[in-house]
Amino acid sequence: MLTNIIGLIWIVAGLLWTIWPGKLKERLGRKITKRMRRVVFGFIIVFGFSLIVSIFKTPGIAGKLIGLTGMVLAIKGIMLFTSRASGKMLEWWSERPVIVFRVQGIVVLAIGIALVVF
Repeated sequence: MLTNIIGLIWIVAGLLWTIWPGKLKERLGRKITKRMRRVVFGFIIVFGFSLIVSIFKTPGIAGKLIGLTGMVLAIKGIMLFTSRASGKMLEWWSERPVIVFRVQGIVVLAIGIALVVF
């Protein structure tokens, strides 16, 4: 049940990033406050751990790949949560072309579909 809910959230996020990648780039380009940065990285950590939990529910290689992605997200989120480098990282992402965000949206969409289907 939890895996399906998380999968649906990832599908919606993937669709939004695929359809409107410019909005995400524009949002990252703005100055993000320290509090908002903590909220964003908190969500990354929660999503990462939820993907790790999904390993136990899904059989096959797809579940293991999703779990590995979750572990990477959780570790990155924990490392960046208190780091001063997070501001520089957000600036770097805001300078990427729009196609990068569209490709990222397709990847997030595929992970969400894999969570719901498998």
